[in-house]
Order: sequence, then C-alpha cells, then structure tokens
Amino acid sequence: MKKMFITLFLLSALFIAGCSGIATKECLYRNGVNDVNAMGVLCNDDGLDDCIKIRDNLDEFKSIETENLICSSTKLKKIVNSNGAFVNCNSADDCYRVLNIEKPFDDFNAIVCDKEYCKTTTNYDKKLTTMLKSEETSNEIPLEPVTENTTTQTSTNTNPIIVPTGCGDNICDMEETCSNCEEDCGCSYNTYCNTTKSPAMCMKLPEE
Repeated sequence: MKKMFITLFLLSALFIAGCSGIATKECLYRNGVNDVNAMGVLCNDDGLDDCIKIRDNLDEFKSIETENLICSSTKLKKIVNSNGAFVNCNSADDCYRVLNIEKPFDDFNAIVCDKEYCKTTTNYDKKLTTMLKSEETSNEIPLEPVTENTTTQTSTNTNPIIVPTGCGDNICDMEETCSNCEEDCGCSYNTYCNTTKSPAMCMKLPEE
C-alpha cells in the first residue's frame, strides 16, 4: 500500500510539472530539403491547424504549401537584448515593448513571458536576434560627413565697417588728396598742400 502511494505521488508530481510550464510546440516550415524556418507562432492547442490559420492570414507565409508546415516540439530560452542582458517582464506585451519590436499576432506568439523573463523558442531566437540588430541599426543617427574649410569663422571685431562714399564723407580715400578734396584730406596746422608732388600731399612749412 505504501509503495503504491509513493508511485501515485511521483506520477502526480510529474504530471503537475509537465502541465505547469508554457506550451513548447511551434510552427515551422520547410524551405528546401534541409532548411527549416520558424514562423514565430506556438501551436499547442490545435496543432498544425494553428499554423495553417496563421499561414492563411499573413502575406509573408501565404505561399507556403500545407505539406511544408510543421508543428514541432521545441524549447524556450531567455531572450538577450542588445546589451547582453536578460529581459524581465510581467506579460508578453512587456517583451515587445521593451524590445521595441512589433507584435505580429494577437495570440500564439513565440515570444512569451515565463517566470518573469521574456523567452522565445530556440528556432525563433535566430530570427529575433536578426530583427533586434536591424532595429538597433535603423535607430542610429548618421553623422554628417566632415569636410575641410567649412568652419564658419566669427569676427571678434565689433567695430562697424565704414565704406567711403566720396568727397565730403569725412574719409580721406586713396583717390582723394589735399588738392582734389580738401574737405576730407585737408592739411593740418603748420603744413601746406604741395601740388607739385604726384599725388599732392601735405608738407611741413619751411622754417623762417
């Protein structure tokens, strides 16, 4: 009697352990003779019918023949983000939000929240890793190319630039002399305009 009780207890424990985990069957499809790809869908309840439903409703998979669809047992593994860390969660929606990827289906997704960690199937993990790398690359802001001689120089001289406008503007311009524009280039005290020079210029008066 005691031995029977122990046997029943062990069988119950195994049954509970088997039912407590998340379903680990997923939809796969053959792409060639030896190439099998993950669809990102679990198929525990209705088996292959779940795979067919997804195939019929997504353009990505519509070309797959039914005989190439598989509902296969698989294992779950923790998802690692781009920083190499595991992703915590309270629900599967947290996983999609944190990983910043689009949720492809309402149900049966191969990304799940199990024991506070985001997990996916070993087959779909390969595709997911590629998706995360692609997302990370697309979010990078490209740097503008650096070209020479493009630095904008700012003048530190705050004095205004005065442009000569002609005789009478109080500026003795290069073409003006004490002879042709006395107003701007007139000689100072104790000097005179010597017109024998070319151009005319102010000279000091001779001493008496």
